[in-house]
This record gives sequence, structure tokens and C-alpha cells, in this order.
Amino acid sequence: MTGPNDQRLHQFVHERAGDGYRALVRYDADEWEVLYVREDLSSETIEAAIPQIAEQLRERHALVREEESPMLGGVNATLEVHDDGVLLHLPEGSASGVVVSLDQRVARHLVEFIVQCTSVLNDGETAE
Repeated sequence: MTGPNDQRLHQFVHERAGDGYRALVRYDADEWEVLYVREDLSSETIEAAIPQIAEQLRERHALVREEESPMLGGVNATLEVHDDGVLLHLPEGSASGVVVSLDQRVARHLVEFIVQCTSVLNDGETAE
């Protein structure tokens, strides 16, 4: 199931994120495949979680669909920031795509911005 550019994506992410690169997973309408897992992470744990994640990704809809707001255009990526990592979802159609898992420090500027926004919502002040 590996896509034609998966190896190039893997190389690119590895070069840019270094040891902050955690995992790469491809999914389509019927199956999923773990393409990379960093050595210190449990591939069994990741593989056990992927079926549910892939199913959720297949059913997920954009907050704003292209037909509802043509000025924004189509969805190119979504991002989830968790306590211990970041998940970057790159959809390639309605039921396929790739997920890149990274350490938070790889996306630190965006994570810092999100933390500041959350702080404003919760406390009314920015966390400097």
C-alpha cells in the first residue's frame, strides 16, 4: 500500500525533524501501514492504536469544507497537539492519507503559540 512518495516524505521528515520524528503511518479506505517508528517507541503499541485512529481519520470531516467556504479552499493538513507529541495529518482524499508523529519540540513555535492562546482563554493572560 505504500504510496509513490512515501520514502521521499520519510527522508524529508527525518532530515528536518531529526530525532524528534516519532512515526509515519499511511492509511486508505481498507487498511493501514506503519512506515516508520522511532526505535525508542513501541511499534506494538502504535500498531495496536492505528486501526481505531485510521477509522477516525476516515470518518473525520473538516471544520470548514471547501464547498462551504471556497475562499479557504480544500484541507491540506490538520494538526493535533498532545502533551507528549504532535500528530500531523495529511489527507489525500476522502478516506486516505498519512499521519506524521513528532515530538512537540519539532513544532515548538506553533506549540508555544497554542499554549499562549490557551492561557489567554483560561487565565486571560499570555504565558511568556
